[in-house]
Amino acid sequence: MNTVSPAIYASLPADAHRPMVLYRVAGDSYLLVEYGEIVLDLHLRFRIHSLEQAIAELRAPGILETAPGVRSLLIRYDCLR
Repeated sequence: MNTVSPAIYASLPADAHRPMVLYRVAGDSYLLVEYGEIVLDLHLRFRIHSLEQAIAELRAPGILETAPGVRSLLIRYDCLR
């Protein structure tokens, strides 16, 4: 895991099993997870959908909501919960 900039919390390079992943800090209570390059790719969309479902199944009290995009998932959280 590498810290790239103040806005990028972490990044993971692509490997044989997953695309590149960026974790971006988005304000005080949001995290943006981005997969792959900036292209329209339905495989990335399905990966985002699977991530959103896995987060929902966790039922973590600090996760308030998620908002999916084509290759990203915005996660709103409350770290005090």
